[in-house]
Amino acid sequence: MSNRAAALAGCFLAGALVLSGCSRTPTRSLTGVTAATAARLQPTSGGVLAVVPANQHWFLLALGSTGSTSLSLPGARNVTPSGVTSRGGIVVAADVHRWVVGFDTYSQVTVSPYATSTDQGRSWATGQLPGGLVASSSAMAVSGPVLRALVTGENGMLATQQAGGAWQESVSGQSLDPHANLTLTGIAATSDGWWLTGTAPGSTAVAYRQSAPGLGWTPMHPPAPTGATMTATCAPQQEGRWLVLPVVGAVHGHQQVLVDVSDDHGRTWTSLPALPGGPGALPWTVGTSGVWVVAPDSGGATLWHARLPDGAWARTVRLPASAQAVLMPAGSSTGSPAGLALGTTPNGAVAAWAIGPAQVSSSPIPAWVTRLGAAAAGSGS
Repeated sequence: MSNRAAALAGCFLAGALVLSGCSRTPTRSLTGVTAATAARLQPTSGGVLAVVPANQHWFLLALGSTGSTSLSLPGARNVTPSGVTSRGGIVVAADVHRWVVGFDTYSQVTVSPYATSTDQGRSWATGQLPGGLVASSSAMAVSGPVLRALVTGENGMLATQQAGGAWQESVSGQSLDPHANLTLTGIAATSDGWWLTGTAPGSTAVAYRQSAPGLGWTPMHPPAPTGATMTATCAPQQEGRWLVLPVVGAVHGHQQVLVDVSDDHGRTWTSLPALPGGPGALPWTVGTSGVWVVAPDSGGATLWHARLPDGAWARTVRLPASAQAVLMPAGSSTGSPAGLALGTTPNGAVAAWAIGPAQVSSSPIPAWVTRLGAAAAGSGS
C-alpha cells in the first residue's frame, strides 16, 4: 500500500440489460445538470437498481426483475445504506454475489465511505476507500472477491481490495501514460478481464485491458475521426461477444457521440455512425437487441437503436430533454420499444417515463419517494 493509502486507511448482466447513463462528469448539454446529479439505472442479477434524487440527497431503490417489461418506481423499495451522507452522490457496482455502493465526497468528507450487501440490500457492511471517488459513475466495479475503485490523485488512482483485505493502490492515469495527461474515468469487469478507460487531451479515447488482477495493463486504441478529440466517459460494457464503448467529443467543432464495438477482445474496434452529442455522456444501454442511445435534438431528445453487427441507427421514440438514464428489457426492438427512462425535474426531483411503441408517458412517482431525505435535509446532514 502506498504511503498516501496507509495514511488514509485509519480516518448481470441479466440477459439483455446493461448499465445505462454513463458518466457524471463533465456536464451534459441536454439539461445543463452535472452528471453528479444524474439519475441512473443499474441492472443486477437480483433486479434493477435506480439512483434517484430527493431533497438534495441521493437514494438507491430496488425495482422489479430485470426481465420485466413494466419496470416502474411504485413497486420499488428503498435499499440505501444508512448512516452516511449521500449529498455528494452515490456510485453503484454489482455482480451476482453482492451490491456495492460508494459515496462521493461532500463538504468536509474527503475520503469516500462504501457499503456492501450480499442479501440484495437488506443489510449492509460499511468500509472506507483509500481516498475520494473520482467523479464518474463507472468509478467502482466488483467481480467475485475483487472490488476495485478509482480514487482521486495522480489523474485517477486504481485501488484494489481482494476478499475484504486491505486496499492496495496500483496504477494511475499518470503512471499509465506520463506524457499524455491521461485521466482515468472508468473501471469495469468483463469476461475478458478488467478494463480502465479515460481521456487524454488531443488524443483518441483510450482503454486499457488487464486479463487478471496483478498482471500488466495493455493499451487499446478505439478509433476517432480525423481532427477529433474524443473522451471515453465510462468503461466498456459487454453483450455476448461484443464489447461496446461509447465516446463523446468534438469532431470538426461539432459535438458527437460515437459507439465503438469490438468482437476480438478489444484488439480492433469499429465505430458505428456518429450521432449528435453534448459535452458529456449521453444515456445509453446495450443488450441482446442491440445498442440504445439517447441523443439531443431540437427541443428534446431521440432514442436511437442499432443492432449489432450491422450498426445502422434507427429512430424510435422522442424523450424529454431531461432524460438521464434508459433501460430497455429483452425483446425491445426498433419497431416495438418498451422500457424505462429516468431524469430530474428543474427543482432536482426524480422524474420517470414509460417507453412504449407508440408514445412516451410520465410514470408515477410514489409520494414516499419524493419524501425521501426530508429528515436528513432537515438535520443538515
